[in-house]
Amino acid sequence: MSARLTNALRPGDTVSRRSGDEFVILCEDLSEEGQVEGLAVRLDDSIATPFDLEGIAVELSASIGIAFAGGG
Repeated sequence: MSARLTNALRPGDTVSRRSGDEFVILCEDLSEEGQVEGLAVRLDDSIATPFDLEGIAVELSASIGIAFAGGG
């Protein structure tokens, strides 16, 4: 999962596994809410893409919370 999250981010963004199935992502230099929303969509799409587990297509979902402190 961490690889999927990392691939959905920009170079320089940070992914950290907090515990079990919880991750924290730090994205600096986002100045508009639209950038944050776009990021959330990319992350959700990346997580929702099915993957193969011993011949079984597995689909995941996630809850995404955002704290945005940009905009000046």
